[in-house]
Amino acid sequence: MRTGISLRADFDAESLRRLARQSKHAAQARRLLALAAIYDGGSRSDAARLGNVTLQIVRDWVLRFNERGPAGLIDGKAPGPKSLLNDAQRAALAKAIERGPTPYLDGVVRWRLCDLAHVEVGRKILGESSSELIQTAERIVAGHHEKWDGSGYPSSLVGEGISLEARIVAVADVFDALCSKRPYKAAWPVERARDEILKGSGTHFDPDCVAAFEEKWPQIAAVAAMAEAG
Repeated sequence: MRTGISLRADFDAESLRRLARQSKHAAQARRLLALAAIYDGGSRSDAARLGNVTLQIVRDWVLRFNERGPAGLIDGKAPGPKSLLNDAQRAALAKAIERGPTPYLDGVVRWRLCDLAHVEVGRKILGESSSELIQTAERIVAGHHEKWDGSGYPSSLVGEGISLEARIVAVADVFDALCSKRPYKAAWPVERARDEILKGSGTHFDPDCVAAFEEKWPQIAAVAAMAEAG
């Protein structure tokens, strides 16, 4: 016949009853009283009847109590998966949250987790590839929300610290977002969107990228008109 796991020796029945009376957690109090019955010489079956649970659950309570004491009998949240962000990235994310989004572009006045998660998810999907094309895509994903003046996210990169690919795509991405209909806004006229890009030169965007955008404006406007016409 298998012998039950012994309870730790630094508590007794009376101390568990006292803790149960003081507890603010009903479930913990019930478990403490059940284990107190064992300290009194009762069987595991007695404890199970007192706690209105199975013997297996009583065994689980004993293991938790032996490992962490009375605190082990309080229900807690599961630890969850390890964070995808390192300390530097979390600090940069906190700064981005404090700054808040650009309402006309991001469509919100306060950040939501889903607004901030896609960069890190994209980097995780594309990272560590040996393909030059995929590496380029990873740099774009990582940097296209950074801003020339360092006020972007997720890493608050400044100037040429942002990859050239990401600086180019940042201009295209914002222009496309402004010209496109969204649930939270109507599509902007292309001239208004162009003015917004020019206004962001040196702050949001690399001035050289904006200069190239302006130089190619006739071709860009023609493509935008074709897209608008369907």
